Amino acid sequence: MKRNMKKDIQPLQVNEAKQRSQQIFPILFDDIWIMLLSLTLVEAANDLLLKTRFQQPSEYEDTIKVVINTLLISSVLNVSRIFDVNPNKTYDSQDKASIPVLMYLLERPDVRNAVAVDSCAPRERALSGLDTMLGIYKDAKEKKQFQDAHHRIKAFRNHRLAHHLFEKSQDNPPLISDIFLLATVARPIAEQIYIIKYGEVRELLTEEAIIKQTDTAFWTKAFSAALCTDTDVEVPDTMCGS
Repeated sequence: MKRNMKKDIQPLQVNEAKQRSQQIFPILFDDIWIMLLSLTLVEAANDLLLKTRFQQPSEYEDTIKVVINTLLISSVLNVSRIFDVNPNKTYDSQDKASIPVLMYLLERPDVRNAVAVDSCAPRERALSGLDTMLGIYKDAKEKKQFQDAHHRIKAFRNHRLAHHLFEKSQDNPPLISDIFLLATVARPIAEQIYIIKYGEVRELLTEEAIIKQTDTAFWTKAFSAALCTDTDVEVPDTMCGS
């Protein structure tokens, strides 16, 4: 008789659940930050291209498309990993550094208290941050827009990694807006993680805006050289064509 492995897994002891949460914090923060940096780079390119018209055909136009599409695909895979969970395992047996797994661990008041006691932030501030994270994720999960975006991104990730020869293409591929939507959920969670883990405040949107200026300067040079553009002309209809 086949055993039900899910029923065989016992809930984690509070100390182990606390340690797993603490292990997830820096990994998850770094993954979210890298995703946000990638999206900032894509957004800077998009904004610049929407202000610029190609003056003449360029041998580098396809190369630019490949670069931006690669950034977008990488962002889809990153955001999928950030929200990943294995449906075939209980949450207590998951080894993923993802938001759903972390939120599951932190739903337990004893785990939240243990994490807060060990936090680099004052205990009450840490508890407030943990409650904020849980609230953000709970609210997002209940919204159909989030559910649909997450479903499309997860399906794309699974299809992309499977490489099934005879499987048809995804009927409902993810939208660029799906990535940005999930990023808006991940960003404030990352900010709270940083406070709890390091005891310092980081305003990621402000940092992204500063970094975007550098990204824009980079793309301006790249597009000027590769696409023979003039930034003073009218706006094209799409980003990099289709």
